[in-house]
Amino acid sequence: MVYMKRMKSIFIFIAFFILLGLFTLGIFTAAGGLRPVEDRVISNQTGSSAVSQPAGDVLVEDQPENMSIQWFNSSKPEVLQGVALVIHGLNLHPDRMGSAKRKGARRIEALLEKLREIEHDGGWTYTGPTRLHTFNTAPILLLLVKAKAQGFEVANETIFRAAAFLERNRVGGKSVFHYGTRMEHMTPEKKDDVARASSCFRSPLCELALHAAGKAKGDERLRESLQVFFDGLGGARSTVKIFESYVDPTVMQDSYRYFFGVWYAARVISMLPEKSRAKYAGRLSDTIRPLQELDGSFADSLMVGKTSSTALALLALAELRSSK
Repeated sequence: MVYMKRMKSIFIFIAFFILLGLFTLGIFTAAGGLRPVEDRVISNQTGSSAVSQPAGDVLVEDQPENMSIQWFNSSKPEVLQGVALVIHGLNLHPDRMGSAKRKGARRIEALLEKLREIEHDGGWTYTGPTRLHTFNTAPILLLLVKAKAQGFEVANETIFRAAAFLERNRVGGKSVFHYGTRMEHMTPEKKDDVARASSCFRSPLCELALHAAGKAKGDERLRESLQVFFDGLGGARSTVKIFESYVDPTVMQDSYRYFFGVWYAARVISMLPEKSRAKYAGRLSDTIRPLQELDGSFADSLMVGKTSSTALALLALAELRSSK
């Protein structure tokens, strides 16, 4: 029973992260409506889906994005579409909303209220308050900063507490972060190689959240987090597609975090100066594309399934394409 509750919590957080990505990439317009079909990253058109391209850029048939969209179309995209309304209100201005848009805003306000209820000293968790997690807290901090910028009620103190929680879980002043409270043994300060391997997917995410919250100046920390990410990427990939929920104690990684980490690394790359972006974007794109399955999907955890990993891979590729 405890195992099932934890798995349910994990699925909820994964859906939350995907929704945050769809919002960040601009699936919805600032005016509150859906973007036109030709402008969306993922869109439905006469029963099929397409990937948006910059003006004059023709999408060839064998690109990974096309194959992934075909896979989505043969699966059940309504799973993502059904929950997308939860995040819709973040792109809206309440004073310019019609009834449908106000309903979307109310859902966002309800989500923010729930997040306030389950906060524990600046942190959030998928298990219980005795264990608080950086990889849960950092995406929520990103959401809170974005919501506040869009005019929703988010107390500065909430943002400050979340940022302070992440800083408390920084290891040795480096771009390395503990898994969470009561889990510090997974990232021992005296074993730098183990700590870096364990933190490789958390480092870009946590630094991105702290940067968004105004707690970091310049891009030094972002660059450092990418180095931690790329150093640990090979070992982390060794955990995927083995069976159910596989954890490798030598790299301290779970299989279902692979594309989760990849997407946040792509977002960090987009924050770098133009000269640096192209190099990092090319490197990560060249890493992602060969991992595509024969059916067009992307896979990491067999327990979680291909839907989330394919969505996250597409979000990462879209982010990287704009960074080249």
